[in-house]
Amino acid sequence: MTRRHILFGVFLGLIAFPIALMVEVPQRILSLWAPGTFPIKPDVVVEGEALSVTVVTWNVLCSFCAKDGYDDWSARLPRIQRALHEMDADLIAAQELFTDDQVAAIAGKTYGVVRPLPGYADSTIFYRKGRLKPRATGAIWMSPSPQRPMSWGWHPWTFPRLAAWAVMDTDAGPPLLVVSTHLDSDPKNHRPSRQILQQVVAPLAETMPVIIAGDFNQSVDEADLTPLIEAASIAQEADFVGQLDGAAHTRRELLPAHRIDQIWLGGPGRITVARWTHHAPVDGSPSTRPSDHPAIYTEATFYPSD
Repeated sequence: MTRRHILFGVFLGLIAFPIALMVEVPQRILSLWAPGTFPIKPDVVVEGEALSVTVVTWNVLCSFCAKDGYDDWSARLPRIQRALHEMDADLIAAQELFTDDQVAAIAGKTYGVVRPLPGYADSTIFYRKGRLKPRATGAIWMSPSPQRPMSWGWHPWTFPRLAAWAVMDTDAGPPLLVVSTHLDSDPKNHRPSRQILQQVVAPLAETMPVIIAGDFNQSVDEADLTPLIEAASIAQEADFVGQLDGAAHTRRELLPAHRIDQIWLGGPGRITVARWTHHAPVDGSPSTRPSDHPAIYTEATFYPSD
């Protein structure tokens, strides 16, 4: 290769790089400005048979959130992966995942991903391939204008918050609506955010199974989503995995009495929960947790309406 060819290659590279940035980066940024969309009842609802599904919700503590007493992301990720592998859920509602690499590390070969806003560090849905398949997906902004992208809450200057949703086709027949959310930490935004979920999502439980899972930043008593039912309240068996007291850096919300991570269920027929698990793993020396939130696991069955 001559010097002329080398110089020409460098010249092309200098031109191509900024062009690539102009194409890729704006697309990624513009994805944050996609309008919010509301889930609607599918045109065809197949009754099918009873649908049994296992669900996990977990706020995994964002990789850029430096907190005393918690390891960095590279040390926490394998522990998160191991815990999720042990739970082996059909659905995972995850909060505070940031990059595509982090999402891919959780998904592996087992799960497909619903992430309406790539690059936004919240509200990702993982679904087991083969059992579930998205029919429609979207996002709802927790604000006075829930279809306005990146819109602030009622008491702003925190973060724009959203609920990611997916209507799934299932191997049991009936479609399933799944919502992953992370409500704002400002109490002034709690009630109106819940009202959006009640007004937009809860009515669909009259015709199809509905799961709303996530970090509600408020206790179960405060986060009432009637007519939906919080899974722990109807669980036939409750398990508590991990040391709840005595481990270093236990935060109030890790304790079941103050739990802010929840799974709400609704549907036109009867719903049962065979097992509910509060999973707060502790390991290492000194003992630490992979996240400042527990993972909540639920085995739910939705029966067809009579």
